[in-house]
Amino acid sequence: MPRIRAVRLVALRHSADVSHNIRQALAGHDQRLRADSIELLLHGAPREIAATLSALLERGSGELRLLRAAGALHWHEPALGYEQRLSAMFADDSEAVRAIAAYHAAELGLDSPVSVIMPAPTASSSLLSREFAHACPRVAG
Repeated sequence: MPRIRAVRLVALRHSADVSHNIRQALAGHDQRLRADSIELLLHGAPREIAATLSALLERGSGELRLLRAAGALHWHEPALGYEQRLSAMFADDSEAVRAIAAYHAAELGLDSPVSVIMPAPTASSSLLSREFAHACPRVAG
């Protein structure tokens, strides 16, 4: 989805019919048309945007494409392990993210600070908190 939005945004520099043809060629299987469309799409775009979008449009592993795109923007995600990422989710501002992390930890039988992050629901708790407590009572209660 982000690739489609990025292509549409960059393609705004072209007429509607050219933009449509670019998107059609990118969705197709003809490698020559795809390469020509990418070249047309990126021609004249700022260097960082062109390099980033080029990396995203490559064929292959999504993870490798994202790494190349991040490198083109000179953005580097800190290397976090599984536990650190899960802890970051427990500390997220979003109740939904915290609930998903707690549910994930409970399903895997992991120790987690769920009682602190997801206290037992009260009458004023969100529907998400109440549903989580019902689905996973051994962790949330």
